[in-house]
Amino acid sequence: MAVQRVRTFYAPGRWRIAQELAQHWQWRTAHGQFKTRAALAILAAWEQHGYLRLPPALIRHGLRRSPGALPASPAAEPDGRGPLSDLRPFQWELVRSATPRHPWRTILNQHHDRGAPGLVGAHLEYFIASVRGEMLGAMAWQSAVERLDCRDRLVGVSRQPALRAQFLGHAVNQVRWLILRTVRVPHLASALLSESLRVLQRDWPSHYGAPLWWAETFVDRSHFSGISYRAAHWWPIGWTRG
Repeated sequence: MAVQRVRTFYAPGRWRIAQELAQHWQWRTAHGQFKTRAALAILAAWEQHGYLRLPPALIRHGLRRSPGALPASPAAEPDGRGPLSDLRPFQWELVRSATPRHPWRTILNQHHDRGAPGLVGAHLEYFIASVRGEMLGAMAWQSAVERLDCRDRLVGVSRQPALRAQFLGHAVNQVRWLILRTVRVPHLASALLSESLRVLQRDWPSHYGAPLWWAETFVDRSHFSGISYRAAHWWPIGWTRG
């Protein structure tokens, strides 16, 4: 079935194939949108295993950046330990197309210990810059993980699959969070974490049609203490087994 759709829609490209596959499966989000990006990720995995051959990925050239788009190069980083007030108000640039997504992934691959994430399903990515346009870092959110014991017990959905599914339609996971190493401004991390939730509460419903009830993340205790999250009024709720 998937191979047949690859043959039929080979010329229009990978995205069209994924659209057709998601529609054939009737694979939708809780808000009725087809899970095209998730279908594309499955197709790419099948291609890696040799089950099918997809058309080449298209690289879009010549697209104009939107007015006010943030710089994608770390060359514009602020230096030193100036006051936080010198950087405000922060600029949050939502990554909306393939053109800025490439430099966004490049920054994560170069400066984050886990590199750029593979995002599937609902997600939003951001560049973060100072008021003067100096690059500060990057952030990414996607739909929350399906099962998390400490969370599910806390919100009361551990034994109720239907209620958990409803809850997950309003929950997100912060999958990447980066401040460039040259940016050493006191209290910047907690300030950005606090503001990021306000930005997310504005943008997520406009893209996915659902208000947010819950934001979560994971902290590797072997490398980080999570102090900036605590300073931004995030609460530790438990430990994962992974």
